[in-house]
Amino acid sequence: MTDPAPLPIATPPGWYQEPPTGRQRWWDGIQWGFYPPEGHAASAVRPSGSTGPTTYPYARVAYPAPYRRPTNGMATASLVLGIIGVVMCTFIVPSVLAVVFGIIGVRRANRLGREGKGKAVWGLVLGGFVLAILIAIAIGSALQ
Repeated sequence: MTDPAPLPIATPPGWYQEPPTGRQRWWDGIQWGFYPPEGHAASAVRPSGSTGPTTYPYARVAYPAPYRRPTNGMATASLVLGIIGVVMCTFIVPSVLAVVFGIIGVRRANRLGREGKGKAVWGLVLGGFVLAILIAIAIGSALQ
């Protein structure tokens, strides 16, 4: 069992009650020490010249939740749909959605501190590229 880290405030050395077991244990001011021998009182084996309170030296500390960076799902969707549009060049729907989500993703990236802007721009580029090819093919076939 690993003991929790001590508080940054120095707790004087002494005997303290250990909450999980209820037994007395020696605290040297930095780390936990030994238990008193069975059948002896804690004060009988206390190292010389040390005194201390009889409460547990750790306080319960509430840590803040870890920081989570904001995400831009539209930028990711734009990039994925742009790649799908390039791989499956005959379908127009993923490319159109890539362009639409790319525009929304760039606008959100500007609000979120540029989070996901590169993904949104690449989705726009890939979707626009496939749309340009499909439009060129449609115009070429219409002129024949």
